[in-house]
Amino acid sequence: MTLYLAEDDRQERTKEEVSEIWSRIATVASKSQGELIEALIGETEGRLFLIIKAIDRAGGDSVVVMAA
Repeated sequence: MTLYLAEDDRQERTKEEVSEIWSRIATVASKSQGELIEALIGETEGRLFLIIKAIDRAGGDSVVVMAA
């Protein structure tokens, strides 16, 4: 499975690695570090993507874009 963590990332990852990445993102988005405020799944150029937008309690926004 190919999971893109950034536009220049084209690394093949095992299912276990992908699961660990999703787990870490979910933890950051849902625990005390931030609040999950928006999630969007869609398709562009034939690739599925998930955008998670989280806002941290210090007032900064963070956006994580994942594509597979």
